[in-house]
Amino acid sequence: MRKALMILVLFALVFGPTLTAGAGSMPKTLRDQLLVLSDRRVNINFEDLPLQDAVSFFTSATGVNLVLAPALYEENDKDDLRITLTLTHVSVRTALTIIMELKGLASVYRHGVIMITTPKDARGKPVLRLYSISDLTVRIRDFPAPDLMLRPAGADDFGNIGGIEEEGQESAFADPDVIMDLITENTGSGTWEDDGVRISVNERFVIVRTYPAVHREIGRLLNLLRAFR
Repeated sequence: MRKALMILVLFALVFGPTLTAGAGSMPKTLRDQLLVLSDRRVNINFEDLPLQDAVSFFTSATGVNLVLAPALYEENDKDDLRITLTLTHVSVRTALTIIMELKGLASVYRHGVIMITTPKDARGKPVLRLYSISDLTVRIRDFPAPDLMLRPAGADDFGNIGGIEEEGQESAFADPDVIMDLITENTGSGTWEDDGVRISVNERFVIVRTYPAVHREIGRLLNLLRAFR
């Protein structure tokens, strides 16, 4: 009986903390994981360290699953993915951000983990969306009140002087091509020539096939155009 009890105690001492940490403290959502990465501070002194080892160190320090995406090795030589960096008392999130900037990498949240990958892979696949712009291209009509003034000399039968006709005010975005140019110049930097990315326009719609992040930029831009129309 005493032997069995000792075995249970040893089992609890060896495996108990690990099982508890894995079940109770592992951050679940992306927000939780980012908070942990921001809160946990480390000192690092990486000297020609493989990126995989650096990422493993950060995972061990935080409990946040960080994974190198396969695309990283498809587009980069392993010797290019080595880190030399010294930082003191910085958050893990800051350290990761600096490493990704130094190596021209990006991160994306997939399958419940944060993946380190190439900017192209992080953008995902282009998707097609239509944006209604008829409210931007339509001419703003003027509806003047009845003219109760006497017509001055030289006015025609319609009350216009010198043959000038009243017209609706033309929208600043009456030409749909202007909207398309604004989109390509102010969103999706460096992506409009990518395979599968396209944009076209008519008086009613902008038809865009691009990455989800760029679609969000386009939505914000169109909202700004409507606000300042």
